[in-house]
Amino acid sequence: MLDKHEIGALERLVGRMTGRARQGMGTVVGAGRGRGTELYGQEPWQSGDDLRHLDWNATLRTGTPWVRHFFHEGDVPLRVVVDASRSMDSKWQQTQRFASALAFLARRADRQVAVDVLGRAPSPPTLPNHWFPYVKEQLADRGGDGSLLLALAALRKLPARREHLVVLTDFADPSEPATLCDSLARLASTRTMDVIHLVAADDRQLPDAVAVRAPETDAVRYADADVRNGFAKRVAGWQLEVEQQAVAKGLPYYRVDVSEPFDVVAPVAHMVMTWG
Repeated sequence: MLDKHEIGALERLVGRMTGRARQGMGTVVGAGRGRGTELYGQEPWQSGDDLRHLDWNATLRTGTPWVRHFFHEGDVPLRVVVDASRSMDSKWQQTQRFASALAFLARRADRQVAVDVLGRAPSPPTLPNHWFPYVKEQLADRGGDGSLLLALAALRKLPARREHLVVLTDFADPSEPATLCDSLARLASTRTMDVIHLVAADDRQLPDAVAVRAPETDAVRYADADVRNGFAKRVAGWQLEVEQQAVAKGLPYYRVDVSEPFDVVAPVAHMVMTWG
């Protein structure tokens, strides 16, 4: 999902995040020993691990470096909730990469993380030893389509103020943008959260075989240039209205274009460096 260059860039971002936390500027805390920490496990050393946390017993026993990881009691778990409806099909691969980047950052900062499909029962936050298989498994069963509005309302049952919630969605739903943003604003009033509006060039394109039925005459015609242009304008207008409503309601909103080529590091970095 993420190549070595992206992982390297994310590693550097972890260093900046933990540096801000040590200065009292951020919410993400790096691995550390001492008061207020709880040992949660060991694993083989990876690039970026603090060598001060080497587990010498395990290292001598196995012949390869092992490190201890600690969970800070004050850390707030990160929950990434992903819209997996059919409208996300063309954006699904990049959406998984976005979720993987967030899980990687949480994991490398020794922060509990949960990744869920929107509308499904929430999973408990965890500290996965291997972030990529964890994300892949959590998003493997996308399920069917459902009401985005109802799924957002269900998120209000999550623990208030005890998790940092990130919602990844394309806002494709019959509900009006104002109604959807109202639901998100109610969520944001009780917890720290970010709203990621995923868009792509394919959103504005009709498939070649799409037939359009006129409601007045019941006549059917296939999409021509005029129909395609009209559809593209309506989608663009919808996306703009979502953004305007989100800003008007003070939501922590980010519009991210995942069209190829997609640089996953840039939008993730822009978002997480505002945390705290």
